[in-house]
Amino acid sequence: MKRVLELLFPIAAVIYTTVIWRHFFYPELTPRMRRWFLGALCMDSAGTIFLCGLFIINWQWTLHSVSGLLSLVIMILHYLLLNTKRLWSSGSVNVLRYTSVATWILWMTAFISGLPLSHLFALW
Repeated sequence: MKRVLELLFPIAAVIYTTVIWRHFFYPELTPRMRRWFLGALCMDSAGTIFLCGLFIINWQWTLHSVSGLLSLVIMILHYLLLNTKRLWSSGSVNVLRYTSVATWILWMTAFISGLPLSHLFALW
């Protein structure tokens, strides 16, 4: 079961990367791309909740945990902002394009820093 949950993160990484960079280069974000972003957000949230809640007994504040939780919260806020119609009419969507890339970098930091951790847990 743990291995299945660990697969959620690389899948979410591919989807986040595709949606965020597509939105960066092509400012129009279609409803389909927003649904893909929501799917990645659900996978990321489920993986975080179940892996941290079920398999890690002693929670430690590390670069991985802090950047992961922070980027997850920011991704949730991004999704809520992407679905705000007022944002689209005000032109603030351009600001969101750049902050999305910054959030993606933070999320990828957590993802990459978690790779050695998953290797260590595989040894147990």
